[in-house]
Amino acid sequence: MPARTAAPATGAPGPLPSPLPLPPSAAAITLTPGAVRTLPTGTFALADGRAYTRSAPAEPYPPVTLAEVVLATGTRHTLLTRPAARVLSSLVLDGDRLLWVESWYAHPQAANGETGGNPNAGQPLLWQVVSDSLASGTLTVLASGQTSNLPLLGEAASPQPPVLAAEGGRVAFAMDTGTRGVASSEIVVRSLATNALLRSIRASGYVVQVGLAGQALFYRQTTDGFAGDASLLLARSDTEPPVQIATKVSQAAMDSERLVWSRSDATDASIWTATLTASALGGPVPARVDGPSGPVGQPGPVSALATGQGLVGWIVWFDTLDPAADSALVLWTPGEAAGRVLAGQRQPDWVAVQDGMLLWHESLPLPGHPDTHAVLLAAISSAP
Repeated sequence: MPARTAAPATGAPGPLPSPLPLPPSAAAITLTPGAVRTLPTGTFALADGRAYTRSAPAEPYPPVTLAEVVLATGTRHTLLTRPAARVLSSLVLDGDRLLWVESWYAHPQAANGETGGNPNAGQPLLWQVVSDSLASGTLTVLASGQTSNLPLLGEAASPQPPVLAAEGGRVAFAMDTGTRGVASSEIVVRSLATNALLRSIRASGYVVQVGLAGQALFYRQTTDGFAGDASLLLARSDTEPPVQIATKVSQAAMDSERLVWSRSDATDASIWTATLTASALGGPVPARVDGPSGPVGQPGPVSALATGQGLVGWIVWFDTLDPAADSALVLWTPGEAAGRVLAGQRQPDWVAVQDGMLLWHESLPLPGHPDTHAVLLAAISSAP
């Protein structure tokens, strides 16, 4: 394990760029000046006044560095650097542990400059599920394996690593167990404290996403090779069998109170939600949540979705006079009639709710300006 080092704070970034215009007729949440704070570039998690970052990926997959930044001082501590040609996915922070899936090819081939295709076609994909203790710096491999199956369709179809989620001292990961023409996965839930097996589920499709909230577990599975057109299943406890909640689901998220999802056949900016408590019919009852009024959101699914601490956030795309697409971050709290756009953001493409804050990443920051931001949930609830 390499030694962890600290770097001094860097200079403060310049003022935030001018916001892009909102889509016409969109109901908006306007924050007070100074409510939005800048986070270090590459932030993927936030906890206890610290941001956890990864170095920006680039071809042909240089070493990836994970770091911890103290927000009050800007001091940066390097946590670890993984070898070149390793791809880190499903990065998540749970308590004092970072977890991720790491995948690589034994003999990686660089792209030959042609469009499409997989330069590593024919090679098995190697993978491992890794846990890093922030207290001790100890890396633990929770599971490992390899796969040559091609569960998703496409010109550059390739073997897929497991997908992972962690919450409340538990980790769940879904491994591809399918064969050519037959989609299947195994979902394993383990205790992070003891590595004890808590649950195992044989899914009848390829699992493209998994989520945890206490004992509740959801997953999206596909049987036709299209990740954005999957069935959504939910089990609310270790003893409850998974129940299908919806089909044609493109994205989902869950917290301790509710499950939210978007549909791949959406024609507006709406999402769907269901509380995790039992209904009179014995299961969650789906309810539609409208997006903002006006022409917000092109036909198609929501591209990112998050929920936590009484707030739901999602990202929709809309057409502008510019040939390039633009996007908006939409927020909703239970009891509101519809979602509202968070004003002043520059093409957000990722959203999370963590540590009492809303986080988002912007894909079009101006040169020299940061791309990751956060605001206290209390500032959102008090905004007009």
